[in-house]
Amino acid sequence: MADGSSKKRTAADKLLTTTELAEYLNVCEHTIYRWCKTGKIPHFSLNSNYRFEREEIRRWLDAKHRQEQPPKPRKSRAG
Repeated sequence: MADGSSKKRTAADKLLTTTELAEYLNVCEHTIYRWCKTGKIPHFSLNSNYRFEREEIRRWLDAKHRQEQPPKPRKSRAG
């Protein structure tokens, strides 16, 4: 960091608001609130507002993506 071009990531840089997450996922904020209330998405409350950790959301998306992958067809052993 001698040249000053790199900056440390603060805790705030690692958190997303409901609006930011809605934009990132391309869904409406109402959907984010519904997912929070039903426990569908990882979140926590900060001063009565929902917050989302970037890395936790990435892991959640990766897990959702893996769940949606169709199973690979098995090769038959007909002989």
